[in-house]
Amino acid sequence: SVVVQSEKSIILLFKVGSFYQFMKRFLLMFVALLTAIGSFADVKFVMVDSLKFVVRTDTKEAILYANSYRGDIKVPEKFTDEGVEYTVTAFTDECFKNCSGLTSISIPSSVTSLPSSCFYGCSGLKSVFLPLVRDITAQ
Repeated sequence: SVVVQSEKSIILLFKVGSFYQFMKRFLLMFVALLTAIGSFADVKFVMVDSLKFVVRTDTKEAILYANSYRGDIKVPEKFTDEGVEYTVTAFTDECFKNCSGLTSISIPSSVTSLPSSCFYGCSGLKSVFLPLVRDITAQ
């Protein structure tokens, strides 16, 4: 039990209790922030033969990311980065947007769908090889 001897002691106990509550909330928010940051840590960018990928280190998936692509491109089905093998599974929405210098692209069978805006503005594109694409998403 606590014996309070003066008004100053009551105020001090109140301030200590408030500080405790503040620190408790602060630590809970800090842990939540670290958890959120940790979930973003599973994603990184990787360049492979002038192709830019976003890779998910937790699932070993790679998504071809927008860049200034030109010429003939062959997207690999798999690639290795820092000893880890990743499978290319998708392209970002506007992956080749306005890449007028892109002339042809070969897409691996591991990519089974493409966003409809993927090739928007590719005025120089002459051929696209699609072995197993099952879905071209309309927007």
